[in-house]
Amino acid sequence: MSFTVEYLKDHSNLPSKRGNLELLYEFAHQSTMAEVMACLESITDDLENSPEEFVAMCGILGFCVQKKSDVVEALLRVEAYSEHSSWRIREAVAMGIQELMGGNFKSVLEVMEVWSGGSALKQRAIVAGLCEPCVLNEEVIVQATFKHLKTFTLSFKGWENRIDDDQKILRQALGYAWSVAVVASPAFGKAEFENLIREPNKHVQWIVKNNLKKKRLEKMDLEWTQKMQKIGALNVT
Repeated sequence: MSFTVEYLKDHSNLPSKRGNLELLYEFAHQSTMAEVMACLESITDDLENSPEEFVAMCGILGFCVQKKSDVVEALLRVEAYSEHSSWRIREAVAMGIQELMGGNFKSVLEVMEVWSGGSALKQRAIVAGLCEPCVLNEEVIVQATFKHLKTFTLSFKGWENRIDDDQKILRQALGYAWSVAVVASPAFGKAEFENLIREPNKHVQWIVKNNLKKKRLEKMDLEWTQKMQKIGALNVT
């Protein structure tokens, strides 16, 4: 099948609430590098909820799939899109990270360590990219993921009041990511999460309480989750 930019736009399902994810993955795994590059070359700044936004997603995810054998090159090319104004394009970067983790995950983690010192949006890409059950399948990945979660969460301690829009996006990701990581490694994850429970910073508490609302934690350990909810309820934020 030939994937032209026009074909992708016509079948993108955008503008709408949900893009054509089936076509996105089909493109990523069946396209040629020439088709991928055509998508990447079409990316501009203002693409929110448009067919062109879907084309951009195809290019980003497709490039990561095509370049699984060269993780550093793949992530260098898509890094800037982690800070794009479009949430779907930012999400495509996270999806690309997940694809790359299926190959040389150690190299991906090395790049993520570098990204961790960057902007809130770049940190958000790390959180969204690593905090998926299919990714958290090796102890070294789990340990690295918790390190990032802890660092990014505690970074909010320096912000007692207002945070900017990019920090809110990072906080939103952290508001579900901890629960995914804890379920992947309960013995280690519970202890790490419990260290946050009595942290008085209101942004940290927002992250804690939003994770405790996730059904995956109740399915993992209902008694522990209810205990954490009671302790969290004692904090005034």
